[in-house]
Amino acid sequence: MMSSKFFIPIRSYIYRLSNAKHHPNLLSILQQSLTFSLVCFAWIFFRANTVSDALYIAQTVPKTLAQLTYSVITLNSDAVAAIVKGQGLMALIRKLPIIVSGILIMEGVYYWGRNESVRDRLSKLSLPIRWACYYFLIISIFLFGHFGKMEFIYFQF
Repeated sequence: MMSSKFFIPIRSYIYRLSNAKHHPNLLSILQQSLTFSLVCFAWIFFRANTVSDALYIAQTVPKTLAQLTYSVITLNSDAVAAIVKGQGLMALIRKLPIIVSGILIMEGVYYWGRNESVRDRLSKLSLPIRWACYYFLIISIFLFGHFGKMEFIYFQF
């Protein structure tokens, strides 16, 4: 609640800057991006082993992103490769098509069900198409699900 009052000047500045009265979708995108960024930043502290590790990560991420952005803008492919390899981002880059596809599918389902529930929409489809959707969902769970033993996330505290 107090943080909400703290961010009022920032929110009003963004509102004026974005000319939100004329572009409500732009304001929505800005709000969602800011919320996503703040949640990701909070996850740094939530997942780090110690507070000093979290502070180190919080200091390193912006520097690395700035270096990477500068290298991409200046088309310095050697620097981009060094940053990507140095930060261990190759595994993420290899998984990027799957990640982007998953996000696009989720957004598509959200868009598809904005006026009517997805369940109702699915029930109106023909039987073969409906079952193709069900099989796609089941196969996706088996392909991309993590079924190994995982420690409950709150046990680290």
